Amino acid sequence: MATTGRGKGGGKGKGRGGRRPVICANCHEGGHFAYDCPKRPDTANGDNTGDDGPSAPCIWCEEMHWSYACPVAAQRRSQGVCLKCGDPNHWVKACPKYREGAQRPDTPNVWCMRCGTTKHSTSRCTAESGAPIHMPTENDDIHVCLWCGIAGHDFSECFRRVPSQTKEHATKITELEKHINAEIAPLKKAVENISGIKDQLGTLTDRVAALETWRTASAPHLDEMKKQTASFQDMLQDFPQWKKKVEATQKAQKTKFDSFLDTQWKPMNAQFQELLTEWQRPEKRQRSDDLYDLLLNSEEERDVELDDERNNAVAIKMSTSSGSRDPPETPKRQDRKKLRTDANKIRGPDRDPWLDIPPGDAAWTEELMDALMGDWQPAYHDRLLKWLRVHSTSEMVETVESLATAETTRIRDSGLKQVLKGARVSPMVFSNRPRQQ
Repeated sequence: MATTGRGKGGGKGKGRGGRRPVICANCHEGGHFAYDCPKRPDTANGDNTGDDGPSAPCIWCEEMHWSYACPVAAQRRSQGVCLKCGDPNHWVKACPKYREGAQRPDTPNVWCMRCGTTKHSTSRCTAESGAPIHMPTENDDIHVCLWCGIAGHDFSECFRRVPSQTKEHATKITELEKHINAEIAPLKKAVENISGIKDQLGTLTDRVAALETWRTASAPHLDEMKKQTASFQDMLQDFPQWKKKVEATQKAQKTKFDSFLDTQWKPMNAQFQELLTEWQRPEKRQRSDDLYDLLLNSEEERDVELDDERNNAVAIKMSTSSGSRDPPETPKRQDRKKLRTDANKIRGPDRDPWLDIPPGDAAWTEELMDALMGDWQPAYHDRLLKWLRVHSTSEMVETVESLATAETTRIRDSGLKQVLKGARVSPMVFSNRPRQQ
C-alpha cells in the first residue's frame, strides 16, 4: 500500500512510530485523500461510478452508502442542525450519538487523525475539539485534513467540507494570527534591542580603545610618579635624622648666640654705660657748649651769615624805595632761621652734652641696633629728633617724625635703622654720659 498521496498537504505526517499512512475518509483505505478517492461518485445523486461500494456504513444514517453523499446529512446541513441526530442545539462533534457510534470497531485500515488511534476514524473521535488551533512543531503530530489535504485541522473541522464552519474557521484563523503576532512582537523587539546592544558594544569598543591609548600614553607618567613616590618614602624615612640635624644646628646656634651675649655684648654694654655716666660730668657739658659755638661760627656759617647780611641790605634798600621795611624771605634763609631757632631752644645751662656729638664718632653694629630697637622708648625718639635738628637735614627730621606714627613696630624699627646708618648717628647720643676727651 502506498504511503503518500497528492494534495496540498503532501500526504505526509509524523506519527508516534515514524511516518503515518494517509487514510481516505471516503473508502477508509490508505494511499490517497478523500477528494482523490477513485471510489468517489461523479454525480451529486449518490451514484457510485467506482467498481466497489462503500466498505463501511454511512456515519450519519448507518446505511450502506457513501457518507459524503448521504441525503439525510445533506438535508440536515441545509437546515443547520446536527448531521447525526438533527438536533439544532449542538454540532455533530458534540452529538452524544456521534460519540457513541465512535466506540464501535472499525476496519483495520481506519486511523484517527485527532487522537492517533486505529480503533475509530477521525469523524467518530470522542476527543474534545474546539480548543485553540495549535500550529504543529517538529515534536508535534501533524494533523492533515483527509478531505482537503491541508495540514492544521482535522477532517471533521474542514470548512471546505462543511460550509457552515467557514465563519468559525475564519475566527480561529484570526485568533491564530493574533497569537502569532503576539509571539512575533517580542521577537521584533528583541531584534531591535540586539541592534541597540550592537551599537552600544561598538561605542564601548571605541571607549575601551581610547582608554587603552590613554593607558599607553600615561605609562611613562605613572612610572615617574612611582619613582617620586619611592623617593618621597625615602625622604620620610630620612626625616627623623634630618630633624635631629636641624635641632642640633639650632642648639649650636643658640649656644653661639648665648656665648656672644656673654663674651661681647655684655662687656660692650657695660662700657657703653660707663661712657654715658662719664658724659654727664659738668666739665664735659661746658666743653660741649663751647664746641657748639665753634661749630656755629665756622667758616661756612660765617659765609652764610655774610650772604644773608648782603641779601638783607639789598632787600632793605629795595623795600625802602618801594615803601616796605620787611626784607623778603628766601627758602634757604627760612631753613637756616628754623635751624637756629631750634638750636637756641636747646642751648643754655640745661643743654645735654650728647647734642654736640658730631656724626660718625662711632659705628653702629647690628647687635647694638637690635638691642636699641628692642628697648626703644619715646625719650629716645625725642633725643634723635633733637640731635638731627643740629647735625642733619630737615628731610631727615621729617622722616623720623613720620616714623613716630608708623603702623607697625617692624616698619618703625626698619626706618629708624636706616636713619641711624644714613645720618651716621653715634651710639653715645642715647647715653646720659658725656664723651670722654
